[in-house]
Amino acid sequence: MRLLLLSHLLAPSSAACLATFEWQYAFTGFASGADAIGGLIWSLYLIGADGVIPPDQQCGATSDGVSSGADGAACMTFNETGFLLHNGSTCIPPDALSAGVTRYTHDRSLPGCSAALDSFRSATGFTCDCNGDYAFLGGTGGMRAATVWTSLQSLGNALICVLGPLVGSVIDYQGGKKLWWILALVSGVGLAGSSVLGTGYVWVVGITFAFIVLITSELTTIPRTAYLDDVETHLSGWRKDETTSQAIARVAGYRQIMSYFSQFLLVIVALAAIFALSAPLPGILMTLICGVWYLVLYSYIIHKLHARPAKRERNGKGLIAASFGPLLRDIRCLFSNHPEAAKYLLFLVVAQNGLGTTVLNVANPYLLEGPPKADTIQVFSVFLVTLLLGMPWTYAYCKLSARLSFRAILLIIIALVSTAILLMGFVFTSEFEGYGATYLGFLAVVGILIAPGLTWWYSIYWPAFMVLIPEAQVNQYAGVFTTVRTFGLIWHSGPIYAAFVNSMPSAATGHRLGVLTMLFWNVLAVPLLLWVDFDKGRKEAGRTVATKDGKVTTTEVTTAQPQAA
Repeated sequence: MRLLLLSHLLAPSSAACLATFEWQYAFTGFASGADAIGGLIWSLYLIGADGVIPPDQQCGATSDGVSSGADGAACMTFNETGFLLHNGSTCIPPDALSAGVTRYTHDRSLPGCSAALDSFRSATGFTCDCNGDYAFLGGTGGMRAATVWTSLQSLGNALICVLGPLVGSVIDYQGGKKLWWILALVSGVGLAGSSVLGTGYVWVVGITFAFIVLITSELTTIPRTAYLDDVETHLSGWRKDETTSQAIARVAGYRQIMSYFSQFLLVIVALAAIFALSAPLPGILMTLICGVWYLVLYSYIIHKLHARPAKRERNGKGLIAASFGPLLRDIRCLFSNHPEAAKYLLFLVVAQNGLGTTVLNVANPYLLEGPPKADTIQVFSVFLVTLLLGMPWTYAYCKLSARLSFRAILLIIIALVSTAILLMGFVFTSEFEGYGATYLGFLAVVGILIAPGLTWWYSIYWPAFMVLIPEAQVNQYAGVFTTVRTFGLIWHSGPIYAAFVNSMPSAATGHRLGVLTMLFWNVLAVPLLLWVDFDKGRKEAGRTVATKDGKVTTTEVTTAQPQAA
């Protein structure tokens, strides 16, 4: 009864908040947060130690030619304690011993290892560890479990590159919200469908649904981000000198806070499910909950938001011709009419491989199969720290965006993530082994460096581009932006990362190198970012800002808050 009374009291204030455009836009983050965290939770039960893919692997030889000794046989759960009773410590390679890492090899040339393997197999029938270096889908020459989803993500991003211009063009030519409704509906249903998880390759059904969600949920960002162009500046109170760029950055930050808040709530529910249910039931339950969450709340907020009018006419052309024909023309137009926007896209292509989504894409594979060898609770703790601290970090971003230029904030993001990469590559090189100093130190890195690096990146990367293009062409270039952004995501978190993991004899070493090489992209991104002149780009795009005296200028520089980048 008290709960009903509380909801009744809160309803009017909630309705009042969602009556304003800024909070309607922010609420899209609360609705779509289920997609972001749902995918991370789902992948834990896909590729983790309790996941559904590892048991379907077969034993095989590693890239250095060392055989599992049971090539072609089904992998098994590894009993480390039992193996040590058979003198299994003799199978720890010298490089692992010197690094203080517990990793077992099947290399019979190591003194005592051959006898230990034979004795253990004779006693238990052991073949190879499903979560070890000798297990592959398809056996020798196949893929390790952790790289299956990252490879599919790259394929999905390639398809988004093709579909992005189509979606952007449909929105430009037709206006309204119909296509957005359809994409959100497919995403919500697909997210629920990805809950089909089971061994014996039943997981293929779930991963197919997840692949569809990867594409459609990304495409929903095209109509959603176009609404940022409707953000208005506040010319009174503490935001009286706010520029359009600052207003857009602030509202995008609000959305990110709402997204993190919804993800935090869902992680709490997931933790309760972990303690109450056995694997993979928590993953199945949470993807169902996330699917319903996304479907209901995203549909609601699309209904609340105003319909944007069509911005262009097709002039008798077919949709495909009207979409892909102008794509190269639009890119050429960017270089000729809006060169700063074109430079920014070049920066984005490179930076995407070392920041944001690439960090998220490799997070679970690295934590589960890489050097940390994290368990489910440890991974969820990483999620919680990222989300809990991500919210105040996003609030800090909203404040900083009024004082620092886009360029300065982007340089800070690169520095934060690059520092975290270096620490993960050279400091955190061994297993967590519980909740001691190593694990707590890793959480500190996540909270201080990764959390702001992620949330600030997602808050800024679209607004920084949007202010460099004309208002009338936002939807048109939103498709180009999505194409370019997802093109950048194809490379490192997919084929490059998978190549490291699958080609190295030690999966942990492959994951470590896969993370470290992200640093290359961040270093390369810095000069490209410095090449972009944001103030010049705003002027070329005809972006205007109303000042407190009611005048309108063609630059967003104010005496109180200079924005020259």
